[in-house]
Amino acid sequence: MAAGNAVIHLAELNKLDVGGDETATNLALLAESYTAPPAPNMQSIESTETPLLNGEAVVKYSEGSTINANLAENPFTISRRIEMGQLSEVFTGKLGRRLFYTALCIYLWGDLCIYAAAVPYTLASFTGGFALGKLDMGEKGVYYFWLFVFILCLTPWCFFNFQKTKYLQLVTLATRNIAFFMMIILGFVYIHKHGHANTHEIPLFKITGFSAIYGVAVYAFMCHHSLPGMITPISRKEKMSILLFIDYVFVLISYLILCVTAIFAFGNIEYDDCPSHPGHPCKLQSLYTLNFASYDIRVIAGYLELFPVFTLTSSFPLICITLRNNIRVLIEGLLPKKPDHEMEQELTPRQDLMRRMLFGCLAATPPYIVAFFTHDVRFLVNITGSFAGIVIQYVIPACLVLYSRKEIRRLMPDKNFVNTSASPFQHSLWVIGILTFSMASFIYTFVNLVTGSA
Repeated sequence: MAAGNAVIHLAELNKLDVGGDETATNLALLAESYTAPPAPNMQSIESTETPLLNGEAVVKYSEGSTINANLAENPFTISRRIEMGQLSEVFTGKLGRRLFYTALCIYLWGDLCIYAAAVPYTLASFTGGFALGKLDMGEKGVYYFWLFVFILCLTPWCFFNFQKTKYLQLVTLATRNIAFFMMIILGFVYIHKHGHANTHEIPLFKITGFSAIYGVAVYAFMCHHSLPGMITPISRKEKMSILLFIDYVFVLISYLILCVTAIFAFGNIEYDDCPSHPGHPCKLQSLYTLNFASYDIRVIAGYLELFPVFTLTSSFPLICITLRNNIRVLIEGLLPKKPDHEMEQELTPRQDLMRRMLFGCLAATPPYIVAFFTHDVRFLVNITGSFAGIVIQYVIPACLVLYSRKEIRRLMPDKNFVNTSASPFQHSLWVIGILTFSMASFIYTFVNLVTGSA
């Protein structure tokens, strides 16, 4: 991000020699699209989706004279929000951009597959079998019933646009954190009440489980494609690397506590399923929230059991809309570019609705098909994280680092400016090591999947 801002700043200061190089041409075109925005009025800032971290950053960004003076001092200042798709096109060309959007679309499809399977599976476990007139819903039938309800209720929302999601995100954030720490606390409660598994009852290490835990870990820590929107609004970025490191450490500690309490609380239980009433605990479920279905306090048990329904149902339309837009960008990028005099005119409301419905169906239909054939959430998370997740979290950022460093060396051979956002791991061997590890993990997971060991 800092390198992308630097080359745009240099282009604005007329220090970029475009010539015939594709990368330089992309930089110049991108710089043209980042002309100074008009001064915003405070009403529009408050009524639109304002960055939550620092509202003043939006106002300061528009003060052209102050910003330009700072940029002349250090062009690596991250003042523009440049998404990973744009960075991919800038530093790796159109092929890199297409590969990024392809990987992102596959990852988002995997996301929606997980959601489309988890919500009906949770509802089926919560309600159990029931009868509708003469139609008797068994264990499998009730899952397909809730899947049909899920499709019927959420698909129409994939055809709309959401602009103001700040309060929805805040509610989802609060719901997730309450459930997360509640599961940690209840893990200790179960250990105290029912005893804990002994170390000899728990396998300390199984190489065959590496691909599963690796895919889940990648999926759990996935946030790289959201970093531009998170970092850009923050005004003081000098300590951003330390802040992100501390954040990841706290997240890692929280996940470890959750996993350790889960293993010792439920690692030696013989019952396969938990009843939906106060009773015995059960083995670890593919959705950990289902392990608390038999907790004595029914309000807490119901909240945790239905937690995936609350959060995933609200997130499904947003991710579906994001995927819909990315599919459109990917397909339009594959089509030949029209001359300026044949550029597409503004769509009518009817044409825009038809396009949103078309790409919305392309985004939502594959997850529904996958959910129809399997509700194994653990398997879906493993596949999503181990393949598309690896590309987005490791491969693409590593390639962007290599290509951006090369471009910066070409544009700034005298190194007059210091990149305050530079990584402490400057040697190329670190990047090559990440790429090698990613490839090895990809191959290992694929082999385990084919042989049935995963």
